[in-house]
Amino acid sequence: MNYTINQIKNRLQEFANQHLQIKGSIQFGELEEVSNLGVVQFPYMYCTPQPSTFTDKTFEFNMVIIIMDLVEKDLSNRFEVWSDIQLMFADLRAFLNDANFDDNYIIADGFTITPFADRFTDDVTGWSGEIKFIINELKDKCSLPL
Repeated sequence: MNYTINQIKNRLQEFANQHLQIKGSIQFGELEEVSNLGVVQFPYMYCTPQPSTFTDKTFEFNMVIIIMDLVEKDLSNRFEVWSDIQLMFADLRAFLNDANFDDNYIIADGFTITPFADRFTDDVTGWSGEIKFIINELKDKCSLPL
């Protein structure tokens, strides 16, 4: 059976639920929806699918992940928040690459994270990064639902 983006979503949810700082504070949707979230617990993780590619033998699924936390109005703690969230991305990368799980994807060799400050309606700062999940696709006519 092929691995689906819903299984990747569940894996990201599992990370957020187990992480001692994020504590399950995660949502999925379109980037435009981030500003209309209502009351959330910070630090906060938001995931949105991006254009993805079928290659000859793989499905390359791209997801933007934003992790943010509250920042002082004068941004005086901006570097402290950036530092904390950079470590959360390191945790996420380790979690997704954990060899003890039988996930049917690999993470592209590296991904870039970009800092932001006061990007949304709350006074938040953090990092955003795009992760590419490479999923092996079976090109077998016998597996078609026909």
